[in-house]
Amino acid sequence: MAVIDNAQLLDILKTNPNKKLIQQARETSEKLSLHILGQNIDKALQQNTYFENNEVFAERNRKPTSNADLYARLLQREEMVFTAKGGAAYYTGLNEAQSRQLNAKLDNIRFNITIRKWIKEFALQAYRTDPMGVIFIETDLKANSYPTYKSSECIWDYLPNGRQLEYICFRLKPSEAKQFLLAAGLPVTDSNLNVTSTEYSPIYFRFVDDETDRILKFENNTVQILDETPISFESVPAIRASDIIDFTNNQKLLSPISKTVELAETFLIDRSVRDLSKKYSGFPKGYEPILTCATCNGTGYLSGKACPDCTQAGSDKGTGIKLRTKPADIARFPMPREGQTGNIDPSKFFGYVTPDIKTWDKQDTSLNDIEATMNDTYWGTTNKQSTTGPTSTDKHAFKETATKTLQDLQPIYARLNQTADWAESTENAIVDFIGKQMFPDNFKESSRTYGRYYILETSDELMEQYLDMKQKGAPQAQMFDTLRKYCHSVYANDPIQLAIKLKLINVEPFVHQSITQIEATDIARIDFLCKVYFSEWLTTLDDGYLLVTKPEDLIKALIAFVGTKTALAPELLIQPTVGITETIRNTN
Repeated sequence: MAVIDNAQLLDILKTNPNKKLIQQARETSEKLSLHILGQNIDKALQQNTYFENNEVFAERNRKPTSNADLYARLLQREEMVFTAKGGAAYYTGLNEAQSRQLNAKLDNIRFNITIRKWIKEFALQAYRTDPMGVIFIETDLKANSYPTYKSSECIWDYLPNGRQLEYICFRLKPSEAKQFLLAAGLPVTDSNLNVTSTEYSPIYFRFVDDETDRILKFENNTVQILDETPISFESVPAIRASDIIDFTNNQKLLSPISKTVELAETFLIDRSVRDLSKKYSGFPKGYEPILTCATCNGTGYLSGKACPDCTQAGSDKGTGIKLRTKPADIARFPMPREGQTGNIDPSKFFGYVTPDIKTWDKQDTSLNDIEATMNDTYWGTTNKQSTTGPTSTDKHAFKETATKTLQDLQPIYARLNQTADWAESTENAIVDFIGKQMFPDNFKESSRTYGRYYILETSDELMEQYLDMKQKGAPQAQMFDTLRKYCHSVYANDPIQLAIKLKLINVEPFVHQSITQIEATDIARIDFLCKVYFSEWLTTLDDGYLLVTKPEDLIKALIAFVGTKTALAPELLIQPTVGITETIRNTN
């Protein structure tokens, strides 16, 4: 435990011992927020004076497109971490009633959202854009605790121990210092507190260690404790956002997208150049013959003064020719002379020069290649054939097929699991603080897990894989697993149909075989007839009935339907035979 006395507190405020680390955190956050969120994009580009003058750079830097869309595409797949099936929650030391109370608290942790939703919307963004920022547990006047994100910008100093902190010192804005003092019932006498400046105050700080939460005024090398409150936690209620340690500096943490940042910078610059090229080459250049100004009949004067329609700025005489033509203007050509052949071809005199867009096309494909490389770097995969450069003729060159192998998907599973591991540890750390604060005598540890049932293949790929497994005689258990994954893929956005289809897999006899395949086998007569009439039986039922009825009751209903179609003995309609019971047992 780290408890900071007044002498140590004064030394920390004077020397700012971890200033370099905090400065690195701010610079890292600024760069990552630029690329992922598009913040401060107007300051991102730099002029290359060797290639562009001030005017060209000003145009290239005019409302440039950020990389926010690039990272939205790159990271979209990671949504699976928060939607995958499975997961559980268990709290060591709590009884059932206390667990329900804690779960109710976590279901509305803040802003009327669940703890998991908070992790996705706030902690995950901090993990990516501000890895050395802090997730801090605040406690209000009613002893209600909730997580908050504190950016590295508002941190003056902290002493890290992995993700944990021995102490943390926040910079305060004048409005924040005023709010703390008012909450503590202290008078607000400093005129500097009566402003709403967004800049941080040079004299007001908040300091939290393992015992107390203090509001400080540091001025003239002296520290005054304005308010001191014991914390209701066993340690500083904070963790740093990331769990990825930089091996070159074990106090520094990294963003999961850190290895893609250099590529993102190249993408940003190249796209700004591409967009400038579009402005240069995106407009066709028109050409036409010189037409006499109809206003002055080519004299350049009208009523003794310069013609208003053909006079250029700064001149006292008109040019006598049209400076700007309209579609209604007429160009007149002499009639062909005697002996001349051919008609007048207007396309030789009027038209547009189509700009060369080869460079523009090359820039587009180059951007595609950079994005593909970023995708490979982050997800650990091998992308399709490059859109630029020579095409490989090697027979072993990578080719995308309809069915991805497990080896193709392993890096993606690993990437998703890494994010899920971070989310689990972050969520459990938050719940540990809140659980110990709510039940200090009973709560020991939180064990909340995330589901890991990711569906990475498309429905077509899964069906092809399933049919291939059937053809090769794969084990029944593996075919059931692939068929269920297929249902999850097809009905990912329709939970009602998904539940029905998964249930029917457990009802249809010999689901992996056709009627023809089982007709010649030695199976119970009831099984065969249930297979024959299964599809017809389904047409008589509505989704509501299928959704609420248990599989075993659906089997009985199927047998009863078969009885209306055949002359089965009554005893076969009362209970399932051994054959159909075996079918159901094998599917569970």
